[in-house]
Amino acid sequence: MKNLETGIITGEITIGNAFVYRPASVEPSSVGFMGAEAETEAFRAALEAVKDELSVLAASEGIFAAHYEMADDPMLEEQAIMFIEEGMDAYSAIKSTSEALCAMFDEIDDEYLKARKDDVKDVCRRIADKISGKCDADRFAGLEAGSIIVAEELAPSDTTKMDFSRICGFITEKGSSTSHVCIIARSKGLQAMVGIAGCTSEIMTGDCLIMDGMNGIVIVNPDEDTLDRYRVLAEEAAGKEYDPSREIYTADGERIWILGNAGNADDVRAAVECGAEGIGLFRSEFLYMESRDFPDEEKQYKAYAEAAEICGERPLTIRTLDIGGDKALPYLDLEKEENPFLGYRAIRISLDMIPQFKTQIRAILRAGAHGNVRMLFPMIATIEELIKARKLVSECMEELESEGKTFDKEMLVGMMIETPASVLLADEFAEMADFFSIGTNDLTQYIMAADRGNSKVASLYDPASEAVTKAIRMVILAAGRAGIEVSMCGEYASEPSATSLLLDLGLRKFSVSAPAIRRLKSL
Repeated sequence: MKNLETGIITGEITIGNAFVYRPASVEPSSVGFMGAEAETEAFRAALEAVKDELSVLAASEGIFAAHYEMADDPMLEEQAIMFIEEGMDAYSAIKSTSEALCAMFDEIDDEYLKARKDDVKDVCRRIADKISGKCDADRFAGLEAGSIIVAEELAPSDTTKMDFSRICGFITEKGSSTSHVCIIARSKGLQAMVGIAGCTSEIMTGDCLIMDGMNGIVIVNPDEDTLDRYRVLAEEAAGKEYDPSREIYTADGERIWILGNAGNADDVRAAVECGAEGIGLFRSEFLYMESRDFPDEEKQYKAYAEAAEICGERPLTIRTLDIGGDKALPYLDLEKEENPFLGYRAIRISLDMIPQFKTQIRAILRAGAHGNVRMLFPMIATIEELIKARKLVSECMEELESEGKTFDKEMLVGMMIETPASVLLADEFAEMADFFSIGTNDLTQYIMAADRGNSKVASLYDPASEAVTKAIRMVILAAGRAGIEVSMCGEYASEPSATSLLLDLGLRKFSVSAPAIRRLKSL
């Protein structure tokens, strides 16, 4: 019996037998380089076959629509052909293309956006598989009922080949709360544990596994006493009533709202299924990151409208483009900065790109006709920035009205509180904003002057520090005086150790990732 510790968890206790999945390793054809023309033809044939497959899959699962756009992106084709013209065979060319495109994501610190790198890898792997003639479909042929899939990582293309009726859980070495395997697990009502180093080397197919989500461990080949004890715990956990629609209140009867964080329609759906009472943060930058150029109004409108329809009457808070810092767009040439988090990012970029900003504002306003949509501005630091942004909203409303287009004429417009300036001016901002959303990730690093990605100052990056706690309290009090709503969408909102403190500070709206919704709904 041995224990493996994990990182991200969905679910409580699962007992089953391991099925270790290892994608077949294929080397480039032994034939070698057949000439640029022949290799280009082979690549394009594989690319078209993959696009045909993805177009079919996109009809049933939204993530494959994004994959289709990636496969259809001229940049991918141009990059691969460039490698072929340099003397690579088609297989090697698409593998090198994958590495080149993924390198753009390597500097991104945002967990959600970094997870999108895996989508690029998956698309390129599909193409490589077509070129090589590899097929992994039969690798799940021996899957037995009650299996726990163990893998280094699982891509969307892997999950299309699975019989979910035979699966009770997933364990992977890589991944995050926003990775596809976690989204799939939540949507199927299965348990997932990601971030378990060495699980594919420590676990063999057929091993008995206990996934203990309460303590964050995987137990491999437990003894009979341990197995019996966990069987009892699993029965007790299964017997607990978890009502996603349950309303949560404080001891003195104040309503607590549990909202979700999302980046696309699939995320919204998963959060709602988990019991989210709305989406407190919809990251619109994902739509920009998966596009080859700034997405036009119609593309944005359709994406936001779909998310709004999934939410129904629940609020959907769409944050306008939050790019810069650790997040880049391949088609936006930003100068390299010594201190990017203190530089040209978020609302500062949007207010310099008025046409593109108005395009997004118009799309959000139009999506408001399909549900309870709200607009959220990131990184506001000055009164002037909020005035300019709100003025553009008014201009867009006038334009849409004159064009006879349907939109939400009374849409609420709020701002992120993630700069020390916004904390100090919270009372003034509260007179102009319809709501606040506290972003603790950036706010903590700014208040403590500690880069959240620098391990040498990790001890200073503490959202529970006295200074950050005081700042949060100031914002909540300012919102209360003005009679506006305030929520928290930073990672701190989902920390189990933080819940009591945040409630004591007066926070009543928590916007968290889907895995944290169940825990908070069980308060």
